[in-house]
Amino acid sequence: MIGRYTRADVLKLLGGAVLNAPMATRSALAQAAQVPAGAGLSGPIDIIPPEYSVLDARVMPGQREVIVRVRRNKPTFYSLAMRFFVRRGGGLLSFNSPEAYRTGDFVFDYDVDEIQIPIDIGRDLEGQVLTVELAKPRAYGDIDTLSDPGVSTAAFSTRFARAKATISATAPDVPPLPATAVSRRWNQPIDRAVPADWTCDFSSDLVNGFEANDRGRNSNGAPCFRSSLAHGRMQNNGEVGLYTDPVLYPQTHPYQMINGQRALVAEKLPEPVPYMVGSQPKIATYASPIVSTETMPRFGYGRFSYKFALPSPTIGMWPAGWQLALPHWRWPDPEHDTVEISFTQADPKQVMPYQTHWWGRPGRGAKQGQFVDVHELFSNFKYSDQHEYWCDWTPEVIRWGIDHILTFSAPNRYFLKDPQASSDPNRLYMILQIAIGGGGGNPDLGTYPSAMVVDHIAHYAMPTG
Repeated sequence: MIGRYTRADVLKLLGGAVLNAPMATRSALAQAAQVPAGAGLSGPIDIIPPEYSVLDARVMPGQREVIVRVRRNKPTFYSLAMRFFVRRGGGLLSFNSPEAYRTGDFVFDYDVDEIQIPIDIGRDLEGQVLTVELAKPRAYGDIDTLSDPGVSTAAFSTRFARAKATISATAPDVPPLPATAVSRRWNQPIDRAVPADWTCDFSSDLVNGFEANDRGRNSNGAPCFRSSLAHGRMQNNGEVGLYTDPVLYPQTHPYQMINGQRALVAEKLPEPVPYMVGSQPKIATYASPIVSTETMPRFGYGRFSYKFALPSPTIGMWPAGWQLALPHWRWPDPEHDTVEISFTQADPKQVMPYQTHWWGRPGRGAKQGQFVDVHELFSNFKYSDQHEYWCDWTPEVIRWGIDHILTFSAPNRYFLKDPQASSDPNRLYMILQIAIGGGGGNPDLGTYPSAMVVDHIAHYAMPTG
């Protein structure tokens, strides 16, 4: 079995051919993805993304504003990014064309039925032909998995049944939505604060009572943060950083203080350090800071929250807040990347976070994820400011967000066996780190030391009754 599917199911459900299959076939395949009895669900989860359509809009004489509406063809657990642009006349215009003078990025929430795009007719040249067109933003995409042997990208995408609409006096009436439907304006996202009935069962600012060491146990034997990954202090993925501990490696300084807050500091090692990853010798040239809750009680369904600032991001940094299960050889079943940021570019405005859900069986599986163009989706976004990156794991859906904005969601593929049992082996632990190299690029082109200034790492438990 791969997760809750057989391998044959995965090949059918996740292969690229699924998206090209007739809708009846897709529906049948979705129904085959049965959830386990212990998940607390009564039926299957539809893993096939919806199709989106933008509807023609009628403009009346003297009307100054018209609402163009975007809808989807069915309920879903996907929240997907898209971009609109308004153009005049005929012919396809590029995003960089001066004619495509109004654009906007938004996420179509899984729990919203309609997105409204107000068009100012006076501003947008009354009397001329206006067209609103949808596209998947260039900045967004399925996560590239070429570097992950045995792990494939589960096929999904923002798909349009109708990507272009015309504003005219002869447009047909727009079909009404049910009275219970939810509609919002594209630039007025829903506030996604922690649900009121979810309770904080863990929170640390990495200052008060903070201790991290190699064993993840303090001198009294009580759990504390661990200063390494479960399988060791280096990765076999192109990283050149040693996940360090100041006691074991006194030449490093991973845990410092900046203005009363904990700073996780990445730095260049004064001398290279040899290290064995399994039977493979490695050489570490940088020191990577990490804290892990591996030895602490693990977490069930709820919100995983990491809030931090990156005052001076630089090439080669690969900061991340993420969750895993034990034992570590289960990977990729699962890996929940609440946030990863690969600083492969010198200009932070060219760098986008990505958020990912992995599942499968040891060494084999699939993942889905989406890049977040924070510089389009947010106003004046800066990595040097404090931002909360969060992931809500529930039996039906996984939601990702930044601050109080939903950025992505997808059907859940990894379940607790008994949500009410604190001993459930599928519970997760949290990791906050700065990896160096690998997906972060060449750190020799960057400037070190560089820090992550932490506000908190926290979990909010979802009710399980």
